[in-house]
Amino acid sequence: MKYNTTTLGQIEAVINKLGGEKGMQDFLAGRTEIVKRKFHQFGDDLLNGKGTFTVPTDYNHDTQVDVFGKKTRKLKSTYYYNNELTSKNFSKATNKLVPGKTYTIKMFPISETVQSEDCLAFLASNNATLVGAQGLTALQKDQPEIFPTGKYTVSFDEKDTLWKDADGRHGVSGVGRCSDDGGWEFRLGFFELSWSSGSVLVCFCDLD
Repeated sequence: MKYNTTTLGQIEAVINKLGGEKGMQDFLAGRTEIVKRKFHQFGDDLLNGKGTFTVPTDYNHDTQVDVFGKKTRKLKSTYYYNNELTSKNFSKATNKLVPGKTYTIKMFPISETVQSEDCLAFLASNNATLVGAQGLTALQKDQPEIFPTGKYTVSFDEKDTLWKDADGRHGVSGVGRCSDDGGWEFRLGFFELSWSSGSVLVCFCDLD
C-alpha cells in the first residue's frame, strides 16, 4: 500500500504524539489489555502461542468429517461419536482449510459462563479463521496430544452454517478428552445454550 505525503505526515504526527516508537508499542500493548479485560471470561492460550498445524496436501473439505468418523468410530479409545457429525451436515463451513497451509493454533479456556455470541466475538478479536467441524477433526487426527485432558474443546462457526436439529437447535462440534484413561468423545453442543468452565475454544489463525 502506498501513502501520499500528507498521510505519512499524519502517521508521523500520531507516533510523535504517543512518544515515539516506544510510546506506540506501549499504546498497542494497552489496547491488548483492553481486549483482555473486555473478554475476561476467557483465559490465556493454553499452547502459549506455540501451536501450529499444517493441513495435509491431500485434504478434502467435502469428505473430511466422514473419513475421520469412519476411522475414529472403530477405535477402542472412542467412547462416543455423535451420528450427526457428518460432512453433509457441516458442509457449509465459513472457511475451508487450505491444503498445505500452516495455521497458528490457539486454545483458550472458558473460565465463566458465556453465550455463543460471546465466543464468536472473542474469536473475531483474535482474528480467528472459522473452520468448524472440519478443522476440529483434522487437528485431532494430526495432533491429539495438544487437546487438554478433562476438557471439552469446541470449534465454532457462524450460526447459519451449522447443522440444525428437529427442534431448531444448531450443533457446534466439540471433542472431549477424558482425564482418567485417555478416551475420547466427539459430541455436538448447541449454539443456543451457554458454555461454562470446562470448555475450551480452539482458534485457527494465519501465521504472524
